Order: sequence, then structure tokens, then C-alpha cells
Amino acid sequence: MERTAGNEIFLIHLGGLGDVCLSESTFHSLFSHFGRNICAVGYKRFLGLFPEYFEQILSVEERSWLWLFSDLPSNKGWKQAILIGKDKSGEMRKRLSAVSSESPLFIDLYPEEKALHVEAYQLAQLQKLGIRPLKQEIEELSGSRIILYPERSYAKKKWPYEHFIALYKELKDIDIDVVLLEAYDSEPQLDDSRRFEDLEETARFFTGGGLFFSNDSGVAHLAAACGLATITLFWDHDPAIWHPRGRNIAIQCATHSPNVAEMASLILQVREQA
Repeated sequence: MERTAGNEIFLIHLGGLGDVCLSESTFHSLFSHFGRNICAVGYKRFLGLFPEYFEQILSVEERSWLWLFSDLPSNKGWKQAILIGKDKSGEMRKRLSAVSSESPLFIDLYPEEKALHVEAYQLAQLQKLGIRPLKQEIEELSGSRIILYPERSYAKKKWPYEHFIALYKELKDIDIDVVLLEAYDSEPQLDDSRRFEDLEETARFFTGGGLFFSNDSGVAHLAAACGLATITLFWDHDPAIWHPRGRNIAIQCATHSPNVAEMASLILQVREQA
């Protein structure tokens, strides 16, 4: 079996932005255990936000990784493969066994039958695998600005876009430092709203600190990972499992969706406590 030089540990994480941000402590623990000699494969625009944990980050969208999802052979090999994800059928682990000198390690991405936060769930699995779980603490950034992040609803139920516009105007009218951060695929309705197509540029913007308010979204998890306090609204998922890391308020809206006045009051209260 041909060994990939300099990349003895092969890590696969195929999750989205939020999934990757919630796995940072897992990356930190694996880095501490194996060293930097880890080749990470997944969606590079997400994994690339955490380059300090990997020697190399490769895009799973390249044709060279088709063997991960088919019966195509691979002539590459690693000392050990690690899969962070969902693999109910076991097919992915079976394919990884063929390229891993040692038995592949599997870390289930999130719990399905108990209300345990994703980070704690993954770290508990590391403990059982004999890998010391290390929680990567987030250093909260100070700052009085408020960042509102609306997303238009396509599938999941969300707090309406129009509510974010109304909230923005209400906070602006009382001289609050407020920013409307638009999703990259949206058409801004306000002349002074902000939008970034690059997640790294978004992360740099977050280094200015502040309080981030949005629906449940990957960008909320990125804001938290960057050190922002967050307020997040949930409809379709359990916030006990999926809330952002760091200082956060997660609101379950299944029975009551807050109005604009309620959110303005909560945001101002949290801002004063910072």
C-alpha cells in the first residue's frame, strides 16, 4: 500500500459550517493526541477556518476522493483514518479500513436520542477511544456593536427577514451601533448593510467583537467560534444539542416566536451585561 508522505493521520469531516465549528474541540483534542501530522479532507471553505489543527486541508469535491463514495479503489494509505460524521450503514468505515493500517476511528457527529450538546457528545466519544478530550475555550471579544444576520427562509422555519429590518431600524433610531450583515446569496435591501462572500473575510469582520443575533445558522456558529456572544432562534432543532459555543442565549421558538419589541429588549439587556 502506498503511503501518503507526511500525512499519516487521515481525518474526514464532511459537515457544513456549523458542524465544523462545533467540532473545533474535537480537532483540538486530536491535534494534541496525534500532533499536527493530520491531513483533513472535507469542505475546504469550512475546514480552512481552522488551519492550526492540520498539516494539510484538501477538498472532498476533487475527483481524487471519489473512492470514498464508491467501489473505486484507492492506492493511498495512512497510518490511521478518522471519520467525524454520520455513517449509519458503516460503508464509509469499511472503505477507510482498506486504507488505514490501524483500525479507523469513528466519531459520531451528533446525538439523536438524547439532549447532549454536540461538543460534549464528541468529546465523550474521544474519551472512550482513549484520546484525552480537551475543550477549546473561546475567548469572548468585547464590543458594544450589535450584528443582525437575517436569512431568507427556503426550507427551515425562520424569524422573518422583515423582522430583522424592523429591528435594525429600531436599534438605529436609538443610536445603537448596529450592523445588518446580509447572507452572501441575498440582495441587500438597505444601502448600509454589509455582505461578505468569503467566510475568512466574515471571520475577520467578527474580530471587531459584539453581540450576534440570528436564526439557527452556520454563520451563528462561526460568530461564536470567533468570540462573539450570540442570541439564536431555533424552530426545527433542539437548542440543547445545537446551540452555539461560548456565551449564548438559545431560544426555542416552537411554541412562541418573539416579536421585534421583545428581541430589541433582550438584545439591549444582554448588551448592558457585556
